[in-house]
Amino acid sequence: ILIQRGGSNAYFPNVVNSIKIPPYSERAAKVLRNNIRGLQSLPRVDGEVPESTLMVALGLIAESHYVSIEHLRSAYKDYIREDDEILEDADNELAFRKPEYDAFLDGDLGMTGDDLRVAKQDPFQLGDVLHRFIDSLVTIEKLVETRALCSFSRLTPVDRNSENSCSLAFKRKSWLPAISGSGEGIFFTLNSKLLAEWASRPNVVTRVARIAGAANRSEIYARRSGLVIDPEFVLLHSLAHLVNRRLAFDCGYGSSSIKERIYSGKVGDQAMMGILLYASESSSEGTLGGLVSMGSPSRFKEVLVQSVNDAITCSNDPLCIESQGQGPGSCSLSACHGCTLLPETSCEESNVFLDRGLIAGVPEVSGVGFFEALING
Repeated sequence: ILIQRGGSNAYFPNVVNSIKIPPYSERAAKVLRNNIRGLQSLPRVDGEVPESTLMVALGLIAESHYVSIEHLRSAYKDYIREDDEILEDADNELAFRKPEYDAFLDGDLGMTGDDLRVAKQDPFQLGDVLHRFIDSLVTIEKLVETRALCSFSRLTPVDRNSENSCSLAFKRKSWLPAISGSGEGIFFTLNSKLLAEWASRPNVVTRVARIAGAANRSEIYARRSGLVIDPEFVLLHSLAHLVNRRLAFDCGYGSSSIKERIYSGKVGDQAMMGILLYASESSSEGTLGGLVSMGSPSRFKEVLVQSVNDAITCSNDPLCIESQGQGPGSCSLSACHGCTLLPETSCEESNVFLDRGLIAGVPEVSGVGFFEALING
């Protein structure tokens, strides 16, 4: 097929992102990985390292790196254990993200030297009005993100598990090219009961069905971050964009440096409804502290209120708010460069599946906006 040289449709990478969580984010796990070759070379009896030999080796490592030998032994057991459940769920994006979601909600965790340090904030300090919409607010002082290139496609983007996805090598390899970066972030979840009630409204369902229908007719036929294009996902995705744009004004990062990670969908009977906004770089830019400072309830309250206000109007209105389809494949409604879109490096869905009307409402149609009660006071 003839295409323009250097055209953007010549190569679509399939990149998988992951946030390191316990026990793999603990300092003992890092120390173990740095010394695993020495442990693997220990003499074995019947295929296993004798417990006495192992404890002597772990004791020497623990003493030289100032870590607990119990934590080091636990990390070693985790390393050699074959976890069938993790292997089975590796191709399921929702199941892959659920442990991250749970780790953020577990409360305060992480110590000096760990790759994940989380501090839970009090959502009641957001005020009575905002607390109705926000269930939890978490600041992440440190996180480590791994980005791995697993496959690619030509002409049209496809899911990494699709048969049309091209392998990186002629023969299957036991490794993938990847990069790791450290950073910080803000994580928050919406009120589950309020969100469920809003998502069931007929006007909301009809509006999101228009986006899902356009996606089914276009080359962007599915979410990269999950399975279903539903009201909860489109709301979370649109809100993440608006908060990202607002944070870029206040926290010192450029908008292209702040990335999103949407947690939406059900795993079993448990539903996810959270947003992670984070900066992660292999350089020191990922640890400037700007995002963490904006995650305090007093500051995040202003950020969220301003983000909702930004959704009310757009410089391209009324064309934007009355749009019946914008962007690639018309997979967005009220979302353009004047109000909602982000740099491509910040959005995990290629700037589609967006609608600020679901946040602030649309003219002459009541009940579409999730935050209408906040706007109307």
